[in-house]
Amino acid sequence: MRSILEKQGIDPETAKMAADLSGGSVALALELADADATSERREFIEAALAALGGADLGPAVALSDARARDKQVLHDRLSALLAHFAAIGRSTVGTQPAEATRAARRHEIVARAIDELERNGSPALVLEAMWRG
Repeated sequence: MRSILEKQGIDPETAKMAADLSGGSVALALELADADATSERREFIEAALAALGGADLGPAVALSDARARDKQVLHDRLSALLAHFAAIGRSTVGTQPAEATRAARRHEIVARAIDELERNGSPALVLEAMWRG
């Protein structure tokens, strides 16, 4: 999938993220390969990781305020975060089991947040619950 996207002129990093999020659908991968949306997904992941590493919920609240307006956009960003944790888990399971376990826990929390969002949860409340773990 990734090589198909790269042959279409999509940069490797964008192609990887689109392939990871597409669930095997080439049409969806092409749709997800938008450079601006990919950049926003990366920014969301970086902000989420900073919030997770913070000693208080301040960064998480700021992220929630900035990202909780549109359910579809939030779903897209949370799906990217979910794929990020899945990739970490896969890459560390054999060599760093503690890191893989942490990634699995975070993956579970994000998956619950997506589930709540899909069940018509308020984006702001879904994010708040996710940060509280």
